[in-house]
Amino acid sequence: ANPPYGRYDDLQTAKENIDLQSTILSRFDLIFIVKDERNFDRDVQIARHVVGVHQKATEEHGAFDKRRAADESFMKRFIEYARSRCTPRLSEAAARILQDEYVRIRQEIKKSA
Repeated sequence: ANPPYGRYDDLQTAKENIDLQSTILSRFDLIFIVKDERNFDRDVQIARHVVGVHQKATEEHGAFDKRRAADESFMKRFIEYARSRCTPRLSEAAARILQDEYVRIRQEIKKSA
């Protein structure tokens, strides 16, 4: 559950930050608090990792074979193929823009908090 005002407040209790009814909270044996600490170097590292995962996935999967388009069951097979194998294809320039924008947004949030 997200905190009521979008950020975890260290001055409040976990119950106040989670903002769920006590009847719901009592059903859990353990509650782990995961805080999103804003850190420029870590944000850059995360952005590079996420973009890298998608770029590597693109390299591992071959291009779509256009010859299969003539097949009678093309649409059904294409949807299944897309669900299991298609990944975003990012150029180096696009990857850099995504990384920079992610870090910029995180920094703006950090400044406004």
